[in-house]
Amino acid sequence: MSDENKPMETIAKGAIFIFVGIIFSKFANYLYRVILARYLGPAPYGVFSLGLAILGVVAILSLLGVPQGIVRYVSHYKGKDDRTSINGVIFSALKITVPLALIFSVFIFIFSDWISVAFFSEPNLGIILRILAFAIPLTVLVNNLERTLIAFQAVKFNTIAVNFAGGTAKVVLSFIFVFIGLGLAWVASAFVFSLFIAVVLLFYFLQKKVYNLKGVLSDKKDMTKTLMKFSFPLLFTDLFAMLLIWMDTLILGYFLASEYVGIYNVAVPTAMLVYIVPTTIRTIFYPVIYIGLIILEI
Repeated sequence: MSDENKPMETIAKGAIFIFVGIIFSKFANYLYRVILARYLGPAPYGVFSLGLAILGVVAILSLLGVPQGIVRYVSHYKGKDDRTSINGVIFSALKITVPLALIFSVFIFIFSDWISVAFFSEPNLGIILRILAFAIPLTVLVNNLERTLIAFQAVKFNTIAVNFAGGTAKVVLSFIFVFIGLGLAWVASAFVFSLFIAVVLLFYFLQKKVYNLKGVLSDKKDMTKTLMKFSFPLLFTDLFAMLLIWMDTLILGYFLASEYVGIYNVAVPTAMLVYIVPTTIRTIFYPVIYIGLIILEI
């Protein structure tokens, strides 16, 4: 195949693999929700949904739009074969987001009971927030590592680590815990552990299969200002998108009992199916666009 057709070949192969991964992920998430709703009941499931909603919003605030900047600049400097700048982008992204995620994590952990009672009148939410607080830095790491792999057009590793391995671990562990009669706290722990598995695998694939991270600490260019100048305005886009997903759950939790939140969140995933196709194409297409612009010197 000619060089001109290689980007399209990359898009086609990557999109098919991602599509399979997303279909598997959607099926796993449906199964996950069925297990929780069926065996825990609507009220505990509603409490867990509120915890996930808070986690989603806090994680977006911690990321500051940086993952989009990773895709933009790693793709850009990859096209120029500038490893020093690539190292700088990766290091700066972690330097910005991980400490902020840890601060939010400590805040949520300390004030979990107050948040639960003051905003949602749900004391049982406190223990779930304390457990999910550990998921905040893990979620940030997953997002950063995912976008780095996307920038290197190695999206198949994201699919393996997050959709297949992480998704399977979440479903299997949750099923085991509810089957043997353990409570909601164990289900939340299974969620955190699935993120940990995803982080480990993403880091392994990035280090061993895609890009050697040895020089990230020693041979790097400071890209903090460049990254933040591009990324920070995108925080508001990400936050708005996240609020579109979780604001209904948060409002229901504020005004109604958690059982109504649980019933509502059984139906919501159906509406999210419309995102499958655009997410599949977009994920692999963005870095190809950036590299194409560099080649054309636009």
